[in-house]
Amino acid sequence: MKRLLRTPTVLALLACVTLALAAPWDASAAPAAAAQDEEYVETPLSLAMEQMKGAARRLERVLQGDDAETALGLLADFQAGVVAAKGEAPLKTRSLPEAEQAAFVRDYRTTMVKLLRVTCDLEQALLEGRMEDARGLFEAELKGLQKPGHERFRDEE
Repeated sequence: MKRLLRTPTVLALLACVTLALAAPWDASAAPAAAAQDEEYVETPLSLAMEQMKGAARRLERVLQGDDAETALGLLADFQAGVVAAKGEAPLKTRSLPEAEQAAFVRDYRTTMVKLLRVTCDLEQALLEGRMEDARGLFEAELKGLQKPGHERFRDEE
């Protein structure tokens, strides 16, 4: 084994690995990475939104077929994200004048309750085997709330 480690090929490989590890890090990437870190703040709300985003993407794919059971499981995951998110306040709240914050949070929570109602209607359609209705609710109602909600309650990016 000692002999194998001393062969020119192995020694050259070890030298390359050592040089690669010792090479200076590309500092030009640091400002971009730092800027991304400053823009994204992980909060209970952001985690709930990520949960909703992932479940919605998978649910959209499943709804293209007729697998109501899988759709129900994904919808439950989405609903759990909605419930977690509606109890939080958007980061944008902090940038508003104090006098406007309570109304803003109330509007946000009202929107999340509306979203939860849509998911209950979607769940009912799935439970009753009405896949076309479920697809329609997902496309028109659930996705229809996303863009205006994000425009209203998200921080400017």
